[in-house]
Amino acid sequence: MMGLLMFSVIRSLRGDIGIAAIDAAGFLAAATIFVYIYRTRRITGAGIVLTVVGLACSVAIIYIGGPTERYLLYPTAVIAFFLAGPNTALMITLLAVAAASSILLPNIDIFEYGKFLLSIAGCILFAYIFARERNHQRDQLLKLSTLDALTSTGNRRAFDAHLENLVRSEERNPSHTSMMLIDLDNFKGINDSHGHGVGDSVLVNIAAILSARLRASDKLYRYGGDEFV
Repeated sequence: MMGLLMFSVIRSLRGDIGIAAIDAAGFLAAATIFVYIYRTRRITGAGIVLTVVGLACSVAIIYIGGPTERYLLYPTAVIAFFLAGPNTALMITLLAVAAASSILLPNIDIFEYGKFLLSIAGCILFAYIFARERNHQRDQLLKLSTLDALTSTGNRRAFDAHLENLVRSEERNPSHTSMMLIDLDNFKGINDSHGHGVGDSVLVNIAAILSARLRASDKLYRYGGDEFV
């Protein structure tokens, strides 16, 4: 974001007022979106808007400044995959490349255009693959961080998050919600008499019995050692 402001100042000093205005507009749009994210904590929609603004500014700069400005499209295309989902970013970047191509084709020879097309395609492809792999690993880590390793039910972290969401939902749309806390009697005696391996099997079987009796809207969590919610 600060790079846009810096470019805007440099281009103004060089007399490129039109491109400087685009840089300034991009900076103001990015600053506004960041303020919005800070206040609302909503990232997804803001990331898509920022992606569209960034790529639109890049294409506009190519249109005003000419083919020599096409290299601005590379970093903007890569950043798009950090701001929006891989599929959304791919669609937006391809549209930006198509728009830039309509400007470049009449102004550069076919060999130069071919180099641009191959290089930007490779840039977008690798960014897309990296973003998909990153999101897959993130989803896996998120899943592991909210599951109890033994019983495969939700863990305490997942329960706290679900409870917080229920409270927020209740504040918006009051409704009835029930919670049941289940504590296994004499579980310590099982561990002491038969060992922790048998105790673990009991917990796994109890979790399976409870899970089989849940409705689609119910959630099951392991709250403590022998406690379920």
